[in-house]
Amino acid sequence: MTRIVSTTLWVCISVLLIAPLAAWSVMALWFRLPVADSAKVAIAGAFALIAIVTTVALFTRHSWPSLLVFALAFAAVAIWWSTIQPKADGDWASDVSRQTTGTLNGDILTISDVRDFDWRTEDDFTERWSPRSYDLSKLKTLDLFLIYWAGPEMAHLIMSFGFDGGDNLAWSIEIRREKNG
Repeated sequence: MTRIVSTTLWVCISVLLIAPLAAWSVMALWFRLPVADSAKVAIAGAFALIAIVTTVALFTRHSWPSLLVFALAFAAVAIWWSTIQPKADGDWASDVSRQTTGTLNGDILTISDVRDFDWRTEDDFTERWSPRSYDLSKLKTLDLFLIYWAGPEMAHLIMSFGFDGGDNLAWSIEIRREKNG
């Protein structure tokens, strides 16, 4: 009975822990590691091999040492991943060329570079960026919208804040794409 429990435990660990962490790590290394493709293949392949060896070793007397090696390898990837900084100086498309920032002074939130474009089509617009201030003590409504496109699998999340007096602020997160991207 102990052997069945032990085997079940190791199968659960390999399916619920090792497989997803290994898949994420291999993809992270492949897509973001700043080295030549041949080096990416070697490094991502080495991580995949560590995961496979660990999974096999779970069913031997070397289960704990193999888990330790896997944990150290994953920790190394996770630490490396946490050091990646987003690019700040790209040749951004004009509709996402500025990043909005805000300052809070008491209840007054001042936001810089609010996009306030006059849109005629997706590619034809008059660009206008402006600062705005909002009194947070006059926040009246908060709405959450999901705008779907390409079916129910893809949605854009937008939060809209309504204030006394009719001011509104819609907020979302977008990918900063480069020109012609």
